[in-house]
Amino acid sequence: MKFNLSKSKLSGYLQSILQIVPTKSTLPILSNILFEALDNKLKISATDLEVSITATFECNVTKKGVAVLPARILFDIIKELPESEVTFEGTQSRVEIKVPHGSYKIACASADDFPKLPTVNIKKQISLDRNHL
Repeated sequence: MKFNLSKSKLSGYLQSILQIVPTKSTLPILSNILFEALDNKLKISATDLEVSITATFECNVTKKGVAVLPARILFDIIKELPESEVTFEGTQSRVEIKVPHGSYKIACASADDFPKLPTVNIKKQISLDRNHL
């Protein structure tokens, strides 16, 4: 998996997703966010098993892949970065976050352990700016 996007764009989506990530859970996998790098799109998802949220947005994807990253650790790293392009590169077991003046390596959880999110059959679709939610 390899993709890059601006710190501000990623931070905004992570803030929205982080709202449903449980701080304490009997299932440790729920404290993670699922990242799916698709064709020029990034899909990030989280769930507490009652509520699920997924954000899909355009992104420069160089290599498709999936990773499950610890939500709070990731958010804390991203919020401290200076405004710049952020590159994620790695496998299902480890991801390296690269910025112009450094990098961070984060161990990943297994994507197979992340709960399958329900598929919703939507007949009508609307798009909202995340700032209005």
